[in-house]
Amino acid sequence: MRGSARAAGLLAVLLLAGCGVPEDEQPRALEAREAPFASPTRSPVPQSVGDRRVALGFVRDGAVVLSSRTVEDPPTTEQLLELLFAGPSQDEDADGLSTFLPSTVSVEDVEIDGGTAVVTLEGPDDSEVLRLQPLAWAQVVATLTPARVPGVRFRLDDADLQVPREDSVLTSLPLTRRDYAGLLAVQPTATATPSA
Repeated sequence: MRGSARAAGLLAVLLLAGCGVPEDEQPRALEAREAPFASPTRSPVPQSVGDRRVALGFVRDGAVVLSSRTVEDPPTTEQLLELLFAGPSQDEDADGLSTFLPSTVSVEDVEIDGGTAVVTLEGPDDSEVLRLQPLAWAQVVATLTPARVPGVRFRLDDADLQVPREDSVLTSLPLTRRDYAGLLAVQPTATATPSA
C-alpha cells in the first residue's frame, strides 16, 4: 500500500515537471507573445450625461432667491435667461416663487464683452422695459453673476440702457450682486470666470 502511494506521488511529480511551465524565483512580466490569453481591450470610461442644474433668480417675500432647476443640457447664457424670463415653473410657483419680469419683456440678444454680459431686452414698446423695478433687474443679475460673468450691462434699441440699482440710482455700468445686496436672499460673492 505504501509503495502504491509513493508510485502515485512520483508519477504526479513527473507529470507536473513535464508540462513545460518553468519556475521563476520571483514574478516576471510576460511579453505579449508569451501571454496565454489575448490582452483585454480597454473599454472607454463612460461620460456623465446626466442632468444639469441651473440656478434662476425668482422673488419670494420681497427678495430674490435662487431656485435650482434641472435641465438636460448645459444652457448658453441666452438660454438661461430665456428660462428666467419664462417665469417660475408650477412647482416653483407652488413654493411661493414669483417674478417681477413681465411676460411682455424678453431677451433679444446676449453678448459677452470683456467678461461682462451685455443683455439686450425688447418689449412691445420701450416703456415696458423702462418700467422694470429694481427687483426685476436684480433677478437677472443674480441669475448670471458670479457663476457666468462678473457683471451685467443692459441695452435697448441698440443703445446702452440706464437701469436702477437697489438705491434707485440709474447706471449703465456693469452691475453685480453687490448693487442689489439688500434685495437678495443670496449673499454677494466673488466674481467668476465668464462663460458664453
